[in-house]
Amino acid sequence: MNIVNWRYEPVSLLDRMPSVLDNAIYNSNDNDLYKNEWQPLIDVKENNKSFILVADMPGVKKNNIEAKIKENILIIKGDKKLEDEKNKDDYHYSERKVGRFARSFKLPKSIKEDKISAIFKDGSLTITIPKAEKEKPNDRLISIK
Repeated sequence: MNIVNWRYEPVSLLDRMPSVLDNAIYNSNDNDLYKNEWQPLIDVKENNKSFILVADMPGVKKNNIEAKIKENILIIKGDKKLEDEKNKDDYHYSERKVGRFARSFKLPKSIKEDKISAIFKDGSLTITIPKAEKEKPNDRLISIK
């Protein structure tokens, strides 16, 4: 089963209806998911034992990142601040994105939620989500005499 990108920020009014309905269904209090100022780029990989999400977050401090699971949805959110907030220079041009961000992914039910781990190193957040072992069928053939 694949991990699905859970999109909270709609593009148009018509596209917004599914998000509004999803929000009502999930009863989410994470209102800041609708106010993303930028989004980190994320790769999702899978191997035999786990799903692995790798998010690029250059310039983000570790203590400004939060990752949580709510109703089988992985939510990664945080804040990227300007490096030099004390210096109030007037920018002529800036392409670097700053501000709050949030990404969310609907997780499959077959995971070991209590074994999820996260490592933040060199501006990259890696979240490993171990897969639950598949249940072995309890079927057996009964010999008829």
